[in-house]
Amino acid sequence: GTGKITTLGGNITQQQSPVNLDKYTTALTDLQTKSKYWSELPANGVFISRDEHFTGNRVELLAGDDDCLQVFHLEHDDLDFRDFGTLIQLDSTLSCKTVLINVAASADGIVTIANIAKFIDPFGNTDFDFDSDVTANILWNFYNATDTVVLGDGLLGNGQFRGSVVVPFGDVNITFPGHSGRMIVAGDLCMDVAGGELYNYEFDPICPLPVPEDCPSAMNGRLGMFELDVPVAAAAMPMPLSVEHKNLRG
Repeated sequence: GTGKITTLGGNITQQQSPVNLDKYTTALTDLQTKSKYWSELPANGVFISRDEHFTGNRVELLAGDDDCLQVFHLEHDDLDFRDFGTLIQLDSTLSCKTVLINVAASADGIVTIANIAKFIDPFGNTDFDFDSDVTANILWNFYNATDTVVLGDGLLGNGQFRGSVVVPFGDVNITFPGHSGRMIVAGDLCMDVAGGELYNYEFDPICPLPVPEDCPSAMNGRLGMFELDVPVAAAAMPMPLSVEHKNLRG
């Protein structure tokens, strides 16, 4: 490949030797098929918007039935807050559930999530005490974001973003100070925040996601080759301010 990483000190590491990306492009095609299928699952979870919530400072996700898989459908601007940092609360009914959050893009293929101050797990924990098993149960599916998923938008009310992220067609621009979960992006990933960290938690849901019968690699409803090839990070790795790479879309 011809990827280039520019570090904070200005030094450049250039990879010159060719890299065969065939297995990754195959895995991406597999994941695109899954992502579309997951986006068509009917919602059974309940989403309470900030305007509807009695606190006025958070949104809340609740289980709508007893199914192990709870599916939510959000619009491109449901979590785009311009005024102050807002909380995302997972109700206690989601304590032993797989949480699939499908987020539909705008007509321009863009999703913006901004000013999310913190996540609250089903046990009432936040920040460093947020339950890691809950993180492993959450998948954000940006299934039709063909342009950019904007996470943070440079606003000051952003905290740690939690849950694995799948963007099977577009780019991601993240200015959250940190992210916990897998980050799988077909296009370019730009983390443009000083001291930002990516915590590579695996997606290991309590119950697997369903997969279409014609999917070439079912992989038990997880994330296919991406899940198998990427080890769980033992610690966070500080990211450089600028990352450039050749994306899988060519």
